[in-house]
Amino acid sequence: MSEGKMMSEGGAVVSKKVCILCTDVLETADMATLFIDWLQPLGPHVTFESFCVIKEVYPPTLDYDLFVITGSRTNAYDSDPWILKFIEFVKKLHAHERQILGICWGHQIIGRVFGGSVVRAPTTETGCFPFPLTHPSLRFPMKTDHLSLYLTHSDIVNVIPDGFVANACNQHCVQSMTNGRTIFTLQGHPEFTLKVMEDLLDEHEQNHPEYTPEEKAETLKQLRSGKPDAERVREIVGEFFQLV
Repeated sequence: MSEGKMMSEGGAVVSKKVCILCTDVLETADMATLFIDWLQPLGPHVTFESFCVIKEVYPPTLDYDLFVITGSRTNAYDSDPWILKFIEFVKKLHAHERQILGICWGHQIIGRVFGGSVVRAPTTETGCFPFPLTHPSLRFPMKTDHLSLYLTHSDIVNVIPDGFVANACNQHCVQSMTNGRTIFTLQGHPEFTLKVMEDLLDEHEQNHPEYTPEEKAETLKQLRSGKPDAERVREIVGEFFQLV
C-alpha cells in the first residue's frame, strides 16, 4: 500500500470503517475476529466494528465504508424471523448505496435479496479448491485467471440476480458475483484458516453419523495440501471497495 493512498489531499490519514455483520456464532472461533485478522493488513487506517445480526443486534448507523456479511450454517432461503429482518436491512443498505461484501451465506443472501435463486446443492463442496475467473474486465484488477479458497457449503446460488455478473464459476456453482459498483460476493472463505476448517469438519463428523472416517481423511488430505489465495483476495477486495 502506498503512503499516498492513505492520505487525503490535505495530508491527513483517511480512515475507513468496516462493519462486520455476523450471521452465525461458531463454538470454536469468533466470526468477527476472523474477518478482522484477514482484512487488517490493508492498513492501520481500517477500523472495525461488529454486530451479531443473527441475534438481531444491528449497527445504529449506516456510516461505514463497507458492510461485510459473514457465512452461516443456516439456509439463506429459509424464512426465520431474523433472516427476513436481515433481508430488509440489506435492501436498506442498497437503497443508501452502501458497499457490501458477501461471504458464503452472505453471497447466497445477496443472491436471494436481489432476485436470484438459492437452492440446496446436489452435493456439498468442502475443501480448498481452485476456480477460474470468468469476468476479468471489471473495475478491479484481478491479476490472475484463477483463485483458490477454502469452501464448505451445501447451498448454492444457481441463478444470479439481474444486474449482476459472475466473476468466477466452477462445475459446482457460481463462486463470485458483483453488480460492478457496490456489491462483491464470494462463495469461498478467505477469512478461514486451516484450523477453522478442521474444527468445522470435526463438527460435521459429530452431527452426521453417516460421514465415514475415510471421507473425513480424504477431505483433510485435500485441505492440508491446498493453498488458499486469501492475501490475493484481500487485495482484490481492498481495491474494489477503495479501502486502500
